[in-house]
Amino acid sequence: MISTKPIKIGAHNYVIRQLNASVGLTTLVKLTTLLGPALGEAVKRLKSTDEVALSSIGMEGIGTLMGQLCSRLTPEQMLEIFDLFVGHTELVTADKQTPLEPTKELHFAGEFGEMMLLIKEHLELNYSSFLAGLGVTNLPG
Repeated sequence: MISTKPIKIGAHNYVIRQLNASVGLTTLVKLTTLLGPALGEAVKRLKSTDEVALSSIGMEGIGTLMGQLCSRLTPEQMLEIFDLFVGHTELVTADKQTPLEPTKELHFAGEFGEMMLLIKEHLELNYSSFLAGLGVTNLPG
C-alpha cells in the first residue's frame, strides 16, 4: 500500500507519497550504488559510539553526508532524484493540495536547503525499512 506523510519544511506544508515498488527499487539500487560507501561510513561511525540514529551526527555530519551526496552524483543524477520526489509531492495551502511539480522551479528558487530536506523526507518515507536493516533509525535534518 502506498503511504503518504504530511511534512513541514520552512514555511511550507507538503504531503509526500511513497514510490511504487518498481520505481522505489530501481531508485534504491541507483542510490546505494552511488552512495553506498558514504552511507556505510556514516553507519560505521555511529556504531562505533553508542548511537544508532543518524540524527546524532549533528550539523557537521549533515554537511558531510550532503557533500558526499553531491560529490557522488552528477548534476543530472541529482536533478533526476529531485524531479522523481517532487513528482510525488503536493503543496498544501489553506484550502487545497496541489501538485508541486508545475511550480517547483519558482517554489525552490534560492531554497536549496529546503530542496535537500524534501529529498531527505522522501528517503525516510521510501527506505526506512531498508535503513532500519542497516541500523539507521533516522536521517539528519
